[in-house]
Amino acid sequence: MEEEIANLRIDEGEEEAWQILLEAKSSFAATFMVGDASGWGFDVSDWPKGKTFKAGDVLEFTYNRANHDVAVVDKEAYESCKIPQEAPVFETGDDLIPLKKGDNYFVCGFPVDDIINVVQRYNYFICGFPDHCNNGMKIAVNAYLISLYCKKSIEEMGQERGSGMIWLTLLLCFQSSFAATFMVGDASGWGFGVSNWPNGKSFKAGDVLEFKYNLPNHDVAVVDKEGYESCYVADDAQVFETGDDLITLQQGHNYFVCGFPGHCNNGMKIAVTAT
Repeated sequence: MEEEIANLRIDEGEEEAWQILLEAKSSFAATFMVGDASGWGFDVSDWPKGKTFKAGDVLEFTYNRANHDVAVVDKEAYESCKIPQEAPVFETGDDLIPLKKGDNYFVCGFPVDDIINVVQRYNYFICGFPDHCNNGMKIAVNAYLISLYCKKSIEEMGQERGSGMIWLTLLLCFQSSFAATFMVGDASGWGFGVSNWPNGKSFKAGDVLEFKYNLPNHDVAVVDKEGYESCYVADDAQVFETGDDLITLQQGHNYFVCGFPGHCNNGMKIAVTAT
């Protein structure tokens, strides 16, 4: 098969499609330090300019937790610097927040003008401490999502442009392995007896786990293997407590437990391996 693909003759339009595929293949999730070396602080609002972000990329907010936090808001709250009561607020001092995705597609149907259809979505973050947002401690990040689907069937493409087109169509379809979002526990959410939920699922580094739960009763702690097995949450463990936490998987083993007394021992923990 490799020889057949290597010997495939492509015209100008198909060559552009291949170039798009090569660019897309390299566009997996990246992590950005907000504010670079200065971290999350005043006058950081211009930091996103000139950068390109994708859905699934992770923003790392580093700051003095005694003086700042990070609130995820909508455009109206971003502009007014007013945080709704239901807004998720992060306050660990080293918050990792994945950028959300919108509906965006690469289309494997020609002409080439139809290949790209990118819908952009903004993500807004501000500091919730009094007057910090008004002093420029806020950012708006534009993220795009690349996903692929086949506009025409493989048979149709093969009939229109010959057997070589079948290989191109197959390659386009197989390139759809970008970051995915998984709801932990599915409809039941993050709760007791969820430890078997990952069984039978395939996860990739950069995929996002969404933990939904009742705020007064649970949280999500990121632990190591020892903490997972013993249900022990170290003092320096990263703990999420918004009730709707988005956590990006790192390559290898990822361990999550509920830090409330007795909850982990009652099966409120998961171990996820990401390739």
